[in-house]
Amino acid sequence: MIGLIVWSYIRKKNFEFTNLKFTRPLVLASCLIVFGLTYSWYTYAKYLNDTYGLTVFLMKSMRPESWEAIKNVAKHINEIWVQFYFPKAFYYLFLVTIGFIVYQIRKVNEQLILIFIGYFFGVLSFVYMMFVQFGDHDYYIITLLPLLFFMFLLAFNSLEKLKIGSKFNSGIVLVLIAFLLFGVKFNRAHQKFRMDEHCWLYDWSRYKDYQTVEPYVKELGLKSTDKVIAILDYSPNIALYFLNLKGWSVADIADDESIQRAMIHKPSFLVVNDLAQLDRPIFKDQPPQKIGQYKSILFYKIIYP
Repeated sequence: MIGLIVWSYIRKKNFEFTNLKFTRPLVLASCLIVFGLTYSWYTYAKYLNDTYGLTVFLMKSMRPESWEAIKNVAKHINEIWVQFYFPKAFYYLFLVTIGFIVYQIRKVNEQLILIFIGYFFGVLSFVYMMFVQFGDHDYYIITLLPLLFFMFLLAFNSLEKLKIGSKFNSGIVLVLIAFLLFGVKFNRAHQKFRMDEHCWLYDWSRYKDYQTVEPYVKELGLKSTDKVIAILDYSPNIALYFLNLKGWSVADIADDESIQRAMIHKPSFLVVNDLAQLDRPIFKDQPPQKIGQYKSILFYKIIYP
């Protein structure tokens, strides 16, 4: 879609969707623009990782390496994430909508069909590149959601061609409003479940002390601009968010290489929950100097040669 708009503007200095003809040069140029934007983003993401010693998973392609891996991810999605993506009723709505589009395929706007098909293959490419991540993270479907927008756009375009009565139109509007309200209710209940400290999805207990640590961080004299390494969790930012500090978050079971990539940038402080982390070979020659402790959270000054 972006490619079509940019190319049309370059040629005509405006964008008239209804007059847009899908010539071979237009489609080719559109594809090149889209591929160029995608390549530029991944190049920039790689630059960020290499420059700042990041290991943020969402910037890394995770393609399936075996049929067994595909089955495991599919099983995980089916057992956990399907019930989180949408309410069950929404899946039936999607199936009915797709069936209606197929039934009315000859009456659907050609441009919309081509955009839908193009976006569909784009989604397939994204799913392939990030497939393994779908097994552990539900938010990866965000990139897939515009496909649903174009699907409903196609359905409404088909309905428009049927020239149905106003009463039927009103009925469809009421059904959609009912689905919208049902979706809002589902979302509120789901967010309450996800944010509950007893939610089985997260080990919130490890962050209990971190939720009240920020005033102590200020007492130590650390500023929000100070850089730290927090050896605690798998996320790139949860510990740092509670500390209100910049730096790097490293999993407590990560190897020394992950810490070394951050040490290159000379962070000033180390934050850990386990004294065993100080036994790592990377801290052997220059042991960090303890500067404070808040409950289970230990603060150290990193000493450089």
